[in-house]
Amino acid sequence: MERGASLIVAMLILAFLSILGGALLTTAAIEVRIVDNYRTNTQLLYLAEAGIEAARDKLTTTPEFVVNNDIPLFDDVEVKDATDRVVGRYDVYVRDDAPGGALRIVSTATIKNDEKTIEAVVTRAKFPYVPAALTLGGSLGDLDLTDSNLVIDSTNVNNGLETKLTTVSGLERLAAGIGASNGSGGQYKIEVVHGDADLGSRTGYGILLVRGKLTITGPFTWNGLILVIGQGQVQWNAVGSGHVNGAMFVARTLDADGNPLAQPGPVTLNFNAATGSIHYDAASIEQAGHGLPFIPISIRER
Repeated sequence: MERGASLIVAMLILAFLSILGGALLTTAAIEVRIVDNYRTNTQLLYLAEAGIEAARDKLTTTPEFVVNNDIPLFDDVEVKDATDRVVGRYDVYVRDDAPGGALRIVSTATIKNDEKTIEAVVTRAKFPYVPAALTLGGSLGDLDLTDSNLVIDSTNVNNGLETKLTTVSGLERLAAGIGASNGSGGQYKIEVVHGDADLGSRTGYGILLVRGKLTITGPFTWNGLILVIGQGQVQWNAVGSGHVNGAMFVARTLDADGNPLAQPGPVTLNFNAATGSIHYDAASIEQAGHGLPFIPISIRER
């Protein structure tokens, strides 16, 4: 009798352990699938985002980009890992059906039989409105006009400017968001100098950002925007005539050691014996912004 009862108990324990083992195996298998799905979804997300970034870069660096809603900007682009193994692909379309003149970028990533589509609405970044040929984002400190023959269409000394142009934080964010872009000939581009810069004997188009002191060293023509944001110093007394067709904006946001000031400091303008002109040209200012990046307004998964 006792032997029979012991056998029944042993069988029950064995059955329980079998069920428990099966449950553990099932749980482990499910966890493996969850991890695999998570990894695949993450890779798909990164691939789709790579397509968005590639499209943004193409839009930024292609003058007069023409949108074709029905032809992909990138078709079946392979993405490889460090071992040169293809991990996935993406296709990207750019469409002009977004509101307010914005563009819609649709990127679809594929890994084996899995897909993920991300849609981003983007618009080109714009430098805030500059109201005068020579605009100062702060007070005027030293000004030397001795023997100057420089003709300036109009000036504005920190009057009625957008908030971004009147605070150190706003100006520094603007400067940090301006990156160099390529161009040639009459193409408008962006040049960034992290320090002092000499400008002379050349013709330039687009935006020139100087974080240190700008020194005019010879005859030149610049079509677009010259931004001196940082040390806020301009020295223009070179032999030969210089011309700016667009506008010049000057603001001091950094001290001599490169540390941000609490508020915009006084700018220094040395125009001793300068010859030439700063002519306000709204069309050149607008064209100068064509090298600025496309920034996302919204992004969503479809």
